[in-house]
Amino acid sequence: MLKINKFFLFLFFLTFSFSVFSFSGNSIYNLNSRLINYNGEILDFPKFSGKIQVFSMIYTRCKTVCPVIISNMKAIEKLLSEDLKYDVNFLLISLDPDRDSVDVLKKFFNEKKFGPDRWNLCKTNKSETLRIALATGIKYKKEKNDEYTHSNVIVILDKEGVIRLHHPGLDKNYDGVIDLIKSLK
Repeated sequence: MLKINKFFLFLFFLTFSFSVFSFSGNSIYNLNSRLINYNGEILDFPKFSGKIQVFSMIYTRCKTVCPVIISNMKAIEKLLSEDLKYDVNFLLISLDPDRDSVDVLKKFFNEKKFGPDRWNLCKTNKSETLRIALATGIKYKKEKNDEYTHSNVIVILDKEGVIRLHHPGLDKNYDGVIDLIKSLK
């Protein structure tokens, strides 16, 4: 009897969570991960819905690929027309939640001169980092020297959190990205 009640309780919460957020089955916002941004604010992943997200995963100590990914995301931002900029945000999530504290994120955010109106830099715990990476197709591995090898990709999410494009993070041809963003508006 107790097992049956637990089962129905589980179904109730499962149904309730889908009715509150009601994202398509392909939305990464169904993860409902909790993030902490560079200001120490706790944000639920579904909070990012309603805007197109230019998304990637980086870590602040990276000296090789991550700066290029960030530079390319900034280049995409510059190519957006004024009417598109309103519908697009840029989201970076740390691959290194242990070392990328809120203070480290804040310093990095300010050094990179991200615009707080369109950019967010966040972290979460290790298990949620892995879940988000898996859901977005980003592979990563911590090496013995505490550096990370990871996918060099910029992901375009539509307003509902559905992946629409994996753009090679080192590719400087953004025509497909801008065309896609225009079509998603």
